Amino acid sequence: MKNIFSMVVLTLLTFFVGQSTVLAAPAKVAVLPFKINAQEDLGFLRDGIQDMLGSRLSWDDKVVVIDKEAVNRAAQSVTGLSGLSRALLIGGKLKADYVIYGSLTIFGQNASIDANVADVAGQSEPTSIFKQTSSISQVIPEINRFATDINTQVFKRSAAPKFKGAVPGESSQQYASPNQGFILPSKSIPVMGAPGQETTYWRSKDVDELIVAMAFGDVNNDGVKEVVYISEKEVFISQFVNGTFTTLAQTAKSRTNRYISVDVADIDNNGTPEIFVSGLTGDESKVSSFVLEFDGSGYKEILSRSPYLYRVVDLLNGSQILLGQEPVNDKGVFGSPVYRMKSTGKEYIHDEMLLKGKLANVLGVTIGKLGDTVENTTIAFDNKDYIRLFNNNRRASWTGTDKLGGNIARYLVIPKDPESLAKPEYFPTRIRVFDTDQDGKPEVITCANHDISMNLIQGFRSFSKSRMQALAWDSLGLQPIWESRNLSGRISDFFLADFDNDGSVELVISLIKKDKGTLVSTGAVSMLVAFDLVPSKKQ
Repeated sequence: MKNIFSMVVLTLLTFFVGQSTVLAAPAKVAVLPFKINAQEDLGFLRDGIQDMLGSRLSWDDKVVVIDKEAVNRAAQSVTGLSGLSRALLIGGKLKADYVIYGSLTIFGQNASIDANVADVAGQSEPTSIFKQTSSISQVIPEINRFATDINTQVFKRSAAPKFKGAVPGESSQQYASPNQGFILPSKSIPVMGAPGQETTYWRSKDVDELIVAMAFGDVNNDGVKEVVYISEKEVFISQFVNGTFTTLAQTAKSRTNRYISVDVADIDNNGTPEIFVSGLTGDESKVSSFVLEFDGSGYKEILSRSPYLYRVVDLLNGSQILLGQEPVNDKGVFGSPVYRMKSTGKEYIHDEMLLKGKLANVLGVTIGKLGDTVENTTIAFDNKDYIRLFNNNRRASWTGTDKLGGNIARYLVIPKDPESLAKPEYFPTRIRVFDTDQDGKPEVITCANHDISMNLIQGFRSFSKSRMQALAWDSLGLQPIWESRNLSGRISDFFLADFDNDGSVELVISLIKKDKGTLVSTGAVSMLVAFDLVPSKKQ
């Protein structure tokens, strides 16, 4: 009897141990590339759907998403089948527990989504959606909802994955900082605590584009803010949602003009933020800017061929104002006045003069309170990349001693004398005011790109390394209080916002790892880097 009892106990233990092992084994999911039915090449959207689903479904110790390249290789090896049969065969080859597949059909401005998840063993019913949308920009939110349904219905998961330091999936990677923190106390005044001493940060996949500039705002009124970035020839609308960075739309592709800056703000107060793209004609001698706005189905150009360069300033009280400058060619990009702009409903016209001509270029201008002052100060780069502060009389009250910023975007000044050569003038980089250490005394934030030629060769710039820097006013001048680690490459733009919706402010930069070749035709490589800067206010 005792032996029988022992055998029963042993059998039950074996059963429960076996069951625990089975339960502990994470589910393996294969996300197949969606079939795209469209007249234009939407490969970026196929990749975005695959990346986003993989990232949304990945769950530590519970759900493993099979490597994207392995999935694509297996998918290419299966021919002659379609639909569920093809998906199950691919899933079997990959030894997956679940396989996700579907198609996207574009017809005009409309899109049709057919997405499915199937249990390879056939033990549960498939989960699927069929959805028609009125624009391509609505595709990713619908796919996101589909991923939520899979998480809740199939994997019984109640909480979405949370970004902290790095996100799972191929769309990002985690790196340990060799300097024990991306943000470091300034070497010149190491007396103030540096915000953010995390040892990890988020970075996007490499982008085979020159990310010239970027901005942040809810440009399609979907309740989630987008990253709008531009190459020299195109505008990209992207989102970081639930752990993945996905391109929603590409628009305003130009064959001739060159884009140099982008900003987002609802200046006409109609409830939808405008996208201000500052640009130049192909010969780089005239300004040709435009403004986009989402009309419910796409991004419509509401203003074309504007002679103004635009810059949106985020004031510390949360409001935004638009600045503008209309360069006159023989005066260069610093020769004309900088104005506050206003909307008439049809166009943007200059209002109050902020700075006289010859003092600054609008792309390197901001406004904010410094130190214990109660009045706003105008802060700007001059034509030699030194920061200057201006008083109410529009006169420089302080000038920095260190070159900061550094841009490759340039404007060609055509001389009146036809025998003289055109002279290149470089635009300044962006500058912002933000209270990063939350002490009530905002800092000036900018990048510092190191030019290997030290600005000694006219018409030539090459940047080997860069860093971000914050400067605080101490009644004698602006002094650096923290800086980022040195990065290989050039910083083209940055913003400070709750990029990943975790309640804390991130410093987000666009880093050019490789600029386009000039003498040799080589492509550019860029990426985005985000790092927690201000601690979360969420409990």
